[in-house]
Formats: sequence, structure tokens, C-alpha cells
Amino acid sequence: MKMKTLFKMTICLFLSAGIGLSNSNLSSFYSNFKKNIYSKKQNTIEKIDLDQKRFTRNSKTINNTNYDEHNSKNRYNSKINTSNYSKLSFWQKRLKTEKQFEVYSQMEEKIRKISKKCDSQGNYPIEPIIIDGKISKEEVQDAIQVFLNDHVDVFWIRPEYSSIQTSRYTELNLFSDRSLKIVEYQKKQIEDNVNKILKKIKPEMTEIEKEKTVHDSIIEKCKYNHNKNSKSIDNYSIYGCLVKDTCVCSGFSKAVKLIFNKAGIECEVVSGVAGNDDTRENYCKKNSSNYKISENLSKLNKLENHMWNITKIERKWYHLDVTWDSSNLISKYNFFNVDDKTIKQSHIPNAKIEDGKLIFYQNFLPECYSMENNYYEKFALKTWGSIGYMDEIAQHLYESALSDSSLIHIKVENEDNFDEIKHRLINGLLAEIINTINPGLRNRIKINEVKIGEFAPQSVLNIGFRQ
Repeated sequence: MKMKTLFKMTICLFLSAGIGLSNSNLSSFYSNFKKNIYSKKQNTIEKIDLDQKRFTRNSKTINNTNYDEHNSKNRYNSKINTSNYSKLSFWQKRLKTEKQFEVYSQMEEKIRKISKKCDSQGNYPIEPIIIDGKISKEEVQDAIQVFLNDHVDVFWIRPEYSSIQTSRYTELNLFSDRSLKIVEYQKKQIEDNVNKILKKIKPEMTEIEKEKTVHDSIIEKCKYNHNKNSKSIDNYSIYGCLVKDTCVCSGFSKAVKLIFNKAGIECEVVSGVAGNDDTRENYCKKNSSNYKISENLSKLNKLENHMWNITKIERKWYHLDVTWDSSNLISKYNFFNVDDKTIKQSHIPNAKIEDGKLIFYQNFLPECYSMENNYYEKFALKTWGSIGYMDEIAQHLYESALSDSSLIHIKVENEDNFDEIKHRLINGLLAEIINTINPGLRNRIKINEVKIGEFAPQSVLNIGFRQ
């Protein structure tokens, strides 16, 4: 419709309602009318980084979306009671404004309302989020990220949103990269695989035994995706971890949270910074006696944004990094229930790398002060390295082999003896022990396939062998 025609129709509406316009007011009315008609800003698409990195701007534009202001004004009020601060999730506590809570609340209501028709780019629009007034890009980005970290079962959202902002309202549009029919089918796939893991959990199990069952099942099932050129959002979601069997850290962490919560264990995802692929492999590889990531935390080229978990076991919180535990199977319990002191030797919680700088968040995580339910504290053979430790290791290795285990852990209680014991085992003592016990095992241990790894922060030696 042309501008003049629209203006004439509007004048007729005013006159029919008994509203008169003098010549002096006519020019002002026409000017304001044009201003209101063209008050919408250019629509932009903002990128959402699913791996905790920066949201980046894309200059691409989209078509206008119709907005019924009369029906939408003041229609949505936040359902989150921010006055009861203690009941907010750790992630919700990072939200700073009521408008951010409004975005979060509307996402809870609308995130599953996927359009049946895709747009020209093959994406399926989600029902729009309408916010009264203006909201900054940073507010929107943080609110969306917080929502996705709380609602780990949402795996279909594309890493971008579009915005339409006027002086009176802001419209946010999220997109699914797949149809509702496919989403429902994939949710069933996820549910089936989650139930397979949950069936391994027995009622009589302790919390740490349940935790170990889920931890081991995910490591056995899923492999880290080292393909940095992959653009699939499944790499960052529970679908990648539980169905495709390959993902990056956020996929591992979100799957852990999902299954732990279903098993009745409190668990949250944590974002921060840790070593990149090279530093992680070096940190976990065997015989890495003189390698400590803590010495390199200031070198940003050795770090990348990372995600892991905190979990509450027997009323105490611990860090758990299944991604790093999956890097090397003989060291797959290095980050199983560690405290703040231990995790900070290789990880930086509540931080991110952005534009080459290390930026810190306000910390809302609970303190992880205990090592009581740490895996090595619970299950490793503990030795002081004094007289007789060789017999202790031989007996432990023998019993493990009889039980069809292929991995043992030795925790040296006296740190001063750690390096000496490690070097003696590497330089012949372990082979001597195996040759001594192997006849009683009918040579079950393949001596040429034995591997030794270490976890220096806890003075732990990991011995893996094949039977």
C-alpha cells in the first residue's frame, strides 16, 4: 500500500471517530505518523556460540514479522520469582535484569513451539519472544545462554537469533534447524539411550556408584569430536553425545547433567577455560612427569573455552570433567569428583576467552572443598612407598586380574616418594611384578601391552593392561 493511500485512510478513520485536525496540526501529525510507520530498525541476526565463546554479529537481514501490539502488550509477565533468590539455579543467578528473566521465562513457554513450515534457509522459526521496550544484545545473549545451560534437553536451537527492535517493543526470533517431527523422533532416540544407561543403575547402589555407572557409560559410548571444521550443532548437544556418539565438551557435560538429574543426583554444567586439544592430550598421556598445565595458564594460545560439571554427592559438591576423562582410558578417573584446588591446576571456572583476553564471570558456584568422594581417595590402592610396597602392588594387580579388571590405580600417600616409585615401576619393577604373578594367572597379563599414566596433582599412578 502506498504511503499517501495509507495516510488518507488514517485521516478518514480519525474524522469518522469525530476527531478534527487543524491545518497547523496536520503537518505535525503526518510527520509523526511517518516516523512511527518506519520506526522499526533493520533486523539483524546475532550468533549464539554453543561452546561458551562470544556471540558474533552477522549483517544479514530478514523479512519483517507481523506483530499484534494490542494483543501482545503486557501479555507476558515473568513466571520466575526473583525475590526467592535461593531457589534460582546457579545459571539464573547470572541474570542481572528483569528483561533477561522475561526472555528466560518466555523461552520456557515457547521453545518447543516450532513452526511447521521452514523459512527460505531451511530453518523452522520458534514462536517469537516479545519484550516491552528495548533490551541490549548482551542481555539477550546471556539470557539465551543461561536458558540453554539450564535446559540441556533442548538440542534443536540454531546458534543465532534475529531481533526486531522499536521504541516500544523488542521481538526476538529463535530457530530450529530441524522440523518438529524430527525433533520428536530424536527426543525418543535420546530417551531410549538414556534409559539404557539408567537400567544399569541398581536401587542398592550408593550415589558414587551411580555416578561411576553413568560416567563410565558415557565414556564408553561417546568419543570426542576433534573435527574443528564441523558446523553441526549436534556437536554441542545431548543428541551428539547420546545418539551420534561424538561431540565436544558441552555435549558431554549436558548429557551428564541430564542423566544425573534423572538418576536423582544434583548436577550442573560449568563454563570456564581449560587446555586445548594439545594440552589436554599432553596432560593425560602416559609418563607426563614434568608437564603441568598450571604452569601455562597465562598462555592463551594453549587454552580454550570449556565446559564440565559440578555434582553433589552425599551432600558435598565436586568437579567432574567427563570430557577430559575420556581423553585417555587409563586415566579416565583423573577428574572424577575433585575439589576447587585440584581443578584449578588445569581449569579456570567462571571465565572465557574473548578477543584474545581472559574474562571472568561473577562466581555463583558452590564451594567444592572436599575430596572425600574423589575416585582415587575411594578406590585406589594407597601406599606410603615404604618397605613392602612392591608386595602391595603385586597383590592388588593379581586380584584385579582375577576379577577381569584391566586397570588399577596406585595413590602414593607420601608425595616425596612419588617420583621414585614411578621411575622404578617404569624402569623394570612393574615387569618384574607381572612376571612374578603371571604364572598364577596362566599368563593372562600381556606384558608388552601394559601402560602407565600418572595424575601428579594427587600423586596417582594408573596402570592399564590387557588380558
